[in-house]
Amino acid sequence: MTVLVLLGLGVLGWLWFSGKLRGWTVADIAAVVAILGGLRLVSTGSLPGLMLLGGGAFWIYRNWARIAQIRLKGTAPRPIDYEAVGAARVLLGVDETAGAGEIRSAHRRLIADAHRDQVGAGDADLAYRLNAARDLLLDRLKPPTT
Repeated sequence: MTVLVLLGLGVLGWLWFSGKLRGWTVADIAAVVAILGGLRLVSTGSLPGLMLLGGGAFWIYRNWARIAQIRLKGTAPRPIDYEAVGAARVLLGVDETAGAGEIRSAHRRLIADAHRDQVGAGDADLAYRLNAARDLLLDRLKPPTT
């Protein structure tokens, strides 16, 4: 049983460091560790092991909706905000058929004057809006994740 617990902790560590548990809180990880530790202690007949196992399972049960939402985030089709997309096209000066290259080219041309590194001519608000417009239009070109 100890080998299985150590294997579980190893998998948990790998998931954490690889970014697969992005959005999980330290309490969520502690609950999983409590479950693994509780399993180990229950296998020896220890009452505190049963309490650890039950507490960790209860935490996961109570927070499963949030944990599952983090896991499933990005799988739904993205709604299109036509007003924002249209405003982004107008700001960058590109039409509806513009591809990624045209969008990047228009952004590069406009950001050269608006960037804060321009001495006396930078406009941080305009630069922010140009970057947001570029990101929005390029994001719309990507196929939705399923």
